[in-house]
Amino acid sequence: GPKGTDLPCFAYHGCFTGLKPCTVSTYSPKDQGVPFIAYDPEREALPMTVLSPLSNPMATSMYREGRTIGLGLMTTIDVIPAGSRQHFILSAGQGINAGMM
Repeated sequence: GPKGTDLPCFAYHGCFTGLKPCTVSTYSPKDQGVPFIAYDPEREALPMTVLSPLSNPMATSMYREGRTIGLGLMTTIDVIPAGSRQHFILSAGQGINAGMM
């Protein structure tokens, strides 16, 4: 949509059959709503974005406030062992097919 509009998105909740459509402002990160995918179906030339944990998804927490989406370690984790790593993926591409690759 035009600049400033609320883009559509979708996320998988728990499993791939748990696909839930949303907009950026209504996305709920509860129930492991990852990966998070935002796109503009009316303008395929615009980039689409995928944001997701790549490793240790059960230790990951998604965050949303307004139109801001964040991703990090859960705040309930008391100790992060030395040498631990957490990987995330942020992918973007022109159109939904390119963005998913």
